[in-house]
Amino acid sequence: MDDAELARIVKREIEAAMAAHVSSHHISQDRREYMRLYQQKRRKKLKKKARKQFTPNVNSLQNPKKTPRETCMANFELARRVYPGKKRGLEVEFENFCKKHKDWPELLDDDGLAQCIQVLIQRKAYSDGFWPMFQTFCNQSRYEEALQ
Repeated sequence: MDDAELARIVKREIEAAMAAHVSSHHISQDRREYMRLYQQKRRKKLKKKARKQFTPNVNSLQNPKKTPRETCMANFELARRVYPGKKRGLEVEFENFCKKHKDWPELLDDDGLAQCIQVLIQRKAYSDGFWPMFQTFCNQSRYEEALQ
């Protein structure tokens, strides 16, 4: 006797008991226990199926933690987006920044670079028409002006 057939039998017994106005406690304890386990198993299958359907990217779920380099790159990208002057590509700018500043992990461990740029924008450190290119800004450590 397979699961589906046993479930049909249990369902018929429950319906018969309800039709005869007999409470469910008259149904055998084994049948009720089986029905409870069957429903749990079915819920697990449905949850598993739903998870498969709505999982966006399995690779991103396997390694949710970012490496320090990825975190620093994300912080650097934030600073690039805030900067009002001309910019080059993210990869090129980031590699140049890493070559120029040997302590780049400490500089980019939080969003401090972006905050320095925002402080300079608020102070109007440069005129509206002139902001040096982002590479020049980073190479000459002009972000340190905000710290003074």
